[in-house]
Amino acid sequence: MRVQAKYGEPWNLVSGQHVHQIDVYPRALPDYSADGVPEKIARDFTEALRCQASGYLFGAALVGRRVLQAAVRHCGGKGSDLKAEINSLESKLLPDLYKEQAHEVRLVGNDAAHADEVTEDEVEDLVEFTKQVLHHLYVMPEQVRAAGERRRAKKAESK
Repeated sequence: MRVQAKYGEPWNLVSGQHVHQIDVYPRALPDYSADGVPEKIARDFTEALRCQASGYLFGAALVGRRVLQAAVRHCGGKGSDLKAEINSLESKLLPDLYKEQAHEVRLVGNDAAHADEVTEDEVEDLVEFTKQVLHHLYVMPEQVRAAGERRRAKKAESK
């Protein structure tokens, strides 16, 4: 027996030769938390993920763009618009490939904000790119900091 599930969709219970569809209520909703990511940014990203899981593509795109802009500003991005803010970040903080991902998030968010269509694939990309940018800006530095702290603590204990 196994259950195949995707957020916001009925579950399929497979038992032998039979497939039974199960609706789970309330539907499971995703949460986002990652070491180093500021609480407000993580909370907003959870909202974007929940919009996506519930099929609200415009909401996911708009809130995902909001998350990106909050992260860029938190990391010192300056400019008259999000494009300039992304480009203003030093490459050592946000390398070019991550900037390209950030611009994709920005563009999908802009489409949602300006009455253009947004597809499921675009929102999936937006979510994945946002996760990767957050991982680079916050999670990786926190992991390096924590590893250094553990190493220093180990050395202090051995003295």
